[in-house]
Amino acid sequence: MRGNKNKTAVVVGGGLTGIIGSILLADKFESVYIIEKDPFCGGLLKSIEDNLGINYDLGSHVPCETLIPEIDQILFGSSKNFNKEWTSLGNLRQGNFFAEKWNLETCCIDARNLNKNTYNKGIIELLSRTKKSNKKNIKSFLNETIGPTFSNNIILPVIKKLYDTDPKTLTCDSSVNYFGLGRLIALTPEITNKLKELEVFDNKLSYHTRHQRQKSSDKHFNCFYPKKSVGIQSWINYLLKKAIKKDVKVINKEFVEKIFHNSRQIKSIKLGNCQKKINCDFLLWTAPTSLIFKAANLPLNKNNTNIKFRTSNIFHFSYDLPLLNRKSFFLWNWDVNCKGFRITLYPNMQRKIRPSLNNVTVEVLSKKKDSIYLSLEEIDEELKKINLVSKKAKILSKTKQIVHNTFPVPTFEFQKKIINDRDKIYKTFKNIYLSGRFAGKNWFQNDVIKETYFEIKNRFG
Repeated sequence: MRGNKNKTAVVVGGGLTGIIGSILLADKFESVYIIEKDPFCGGLLKSIEDNLGINYDLGSHVPCETLIPEIDQILFGSSKNFNKEWTSLGNLRQGNFFAEKWNLETCCIDARNLNKNTYNKGIIELLSRTKKSNKKNIKSFLNETIGPTFSNNIILPVIKKLYDTDPKTLTCDSSVNYFGLGRLIALTPEITNKLKELEVFDNKLSYHTRHQRQKSSDKHFNCFYPKKSVGIQSWINYLLKKAIKKDVKVINKEFVEKIFHNSRQIKSIKLGNCQKKINCDFLLWTAPTSLIFKAANLPLNKNNTNIKFRTSNIFHFSYDLPLLNRKSFFLWNWDVNCKGFRITLYPNMQRKIRPSLNNVTVEVLSKKKDSIYLSLEEIDEELKKINLVSKKAKILSKTKQIVHNTFPVPTFEFQKKIINDRDKIYKTFKNIYLSGRFAGKNWFQNDVIKETYFEIKNRFG
C-alpha cells in the first residue's frame, strides 16, 4: 500500500544503473527523482544518427540476461512482447586481431601467432608456473603466472596500448580482466581442455572456441540487441518510459550542488541550476563519488593528483560495400600497430532488420590532449588494412565522437582513492548507497545491475 512506503528517494546519475535503480525504488518510496547532468539520460548507452539517418552506439554495448527473473523482466519486458522488441544473439560472437591475424572465435589472444622460438620459450615458462601469485601489480603478477616471454611479447604491449602507463603502477584484477586479457590460447584444444581441469591453468588458458566455453559452463547467458533502428538508445528509452510510468521524476541538465545532512542522515539536496531543494530519505549515487565531498562540504583527500582517465575516440562509418566479416558482433584489435581496440559490426546484429546497411564503429583510447589528432581518414585506412572493409569500399557517411574521462586507468592510486572515498562516505552517511563503476566493487554491466538490485531488496524488503 502507498501509505506504507518510505517518502523520497533521490537517484544521482541517469545512466542504466540509475534508471533501473529508480524503477526498483519506485515500489518502495512515494517519490523518486533522477538527477542527470546531461540533456538526455543513458550515460554511455546512447546512440547517434548521422546525416543519412543511420544510427550508431557509443561503443559495444550488448544487453545480456542476468538469469534473475525479476531483473530480466525489468530489462527486457514480458515474453509476450519480447520478439517484437529484441533480436536474440545467443552467446556473443566476438573475435580478435593480433600479430596481423584474425581469430573469430574468442577475444583471447593466440600465443601461437608468435615466431617459433619466442613461442617455444613462452610455453615452457607458462607450463612451469604452477603456483598462485600474490603479486599486486600486473607486471609482476603476469611474470609469475604466465611468464616474462608471453607477458613482454603479448599482454604488456596491449596494456600499454590501452592505458599508456607503467604496468607496475596497475593493479592485477582490473587491468587484465576488463578486456579478457588474463587468458591466452597457447596449446591444442585437447591439451587445453585437460589442463583447464586444474585451477592454476584454468585461470590463464582460454578455450579455443565459444562452443567449448559454453559447454564448460553451467549457465548460458543470452545476449540481445534492440530491433528498433535507433540502436541501444531504444533500450534506454524503454526503461525510462517504465520509470516514468512508475511516477519517477526525471530532472535533466542538473547537478547536486548541496547535500544537507545531520547525525549521519542525509536530509535533503539542493540542485545547482534551478536551486530546487528536495527532501531525501535515501540517496542512490551512481556518479563519481568525489562530487559528494564537495556537495556535503566534506574534506576531500588531496593525495589524488595521479588519478588518470582515458579519452574514448569513437569513429562511425557507413560504407557502400558489405563488411568483409559477416560473422562477428564485435571485435577486439590487440595489434599494437593499430589505433583501434574495439569494433562494433552492426549488420551482423541487425541483418534481418536493416540488411542494406554496412555500418561500423571503432573505439580508440587516448590521452585527452591526443584526441584531436586522431582522424577519420586514418581509422578508415586501418579498417581496410586489417581486411575488415574492402579496399574498394567508399565511405557513405562518417562521424567522430570524443568522450573524455570514460576509462579510469586502474592504478593503485585510483584503487586507493575509490576505497577511501567509499569508506568515508559510508562512515558519514547511513542512508546512501554507491553503485556503478565509481563505487569500486564491480565493473561489468550485469554485475553492477545485480549488485544494485540486491542492495535495494535487502535494505527495503
